[in-house]
Amino acid sequence: MKTANAFPRFVRAAIGIAVFALGSVASAQSGPGKGETLRIQDYPGGGNTLVRIAIAKQYCEKYGIKCSVRQLANGPLGLQAFLAGELEVAHGGSEGPLLAISRGADIKAVSGGYGPQPFFLATRKGLELPNRAKGYPAVMADLKGKKIGVPARGSNGETLFTELLADAGMTDKDITYVAVGGPGTAFPALANAQVDALMIFSPVDGFCEVKKACDIVVDLRKGEGPKAVKAAIGAGAPQWMSGDYAKKNPHVVKAFRLALKDAESFVRNPANFDEVVKITETYFKIPGEDGDKILQATMRNSINGFTTVVPPEALQAVINTMVANKQLTASLKAETLILP
Repeated sequence: MKTANAFPRFVRAAIGIAVFALGSVASAQSGPGKGETLRIQDYPGGGNTLVRIAIAKQYCEKYGIKCSVRQLANGPLGLQAFLAGELEVAHGGSEGPLLAISRGADIKAVSGGYGPQPFFLATRKGLELPNRAKGYPAVMADLKGKKIGVPARGSNGETLFTELLADAGMTDKDITYVAVGGPGTAFPALANAQVDALMIFSPVDGFCEVKKACDIVVDLRKGEGPKAVKAAIGAGAPQWMSGDYAKKNPHVVKAFRLALKDAESFVRNPANFDEVVKITETYFKIPGEDGDKILQATMRNSINGFTTVVPPEALQAVINTMVANKQLTASLKAETLILP
């Protein structure tokens, strides 16, 4: 009797497994994507968090695409790789892509990534700042004659610091720029007094907070600095895609946006903070004592800035500032540069 019933049970189990497998395949293929792979720019540190979450939680697969990241130390390197066709998506400050667009590049903002301007000004411990209590822009006078570290010459860090100088009635002739690379090399340069200040991004803020090795004196993430910086909140670091690619692959654009929207919902839920940190650690782990505390601090400082929205008025504010500073010779219309 047991033998007679065993075969039907086996058949039923096999059918059940087959149905489940077919259902899983159908579910994986139910999104608008058709299995395309998007190669996306990432950074050390907090990096392209929404994309990292979309990969870890399999939101890309959920909508029928595959997402992979390539870590590059700064915006110019990412933009260069993107323009060379090595990436489908660049992620970084608006200034670089806008300059490329003004020179004829076909680039569109496909989604948000990080809304505020991600840079902040950190000074080394022991640097005399007699005007610090007065805040910005008075504190800029204390940096006259000093060495200012930026990720790379011509990077957003340099562009932004030059804007801070101009707003304070100074020019880049009042300081000396030093290319120090990403946070991993920039922080040691600051800690060892090779530079006096950094125009940099996370996780240097975590080092400042936990190690007490530096001070953040102007935080653009909070809207500090020129009024134009506050007006541009929302266009800090979008996701950029070739206009031609987007036109030929609207289904991929849709899938990518849906995946990032799911990631945004996940990141914005306070209950998921520890998991967000753990996912971040799989891409970037800070070695040494207190590394975990430093990463937690920098992610806590950044978490509210991750967004999929790129407000046209914010991007227009960036454009207007670049025109005023003669970085752009002619204005651009922001609404034409953001994919509908």
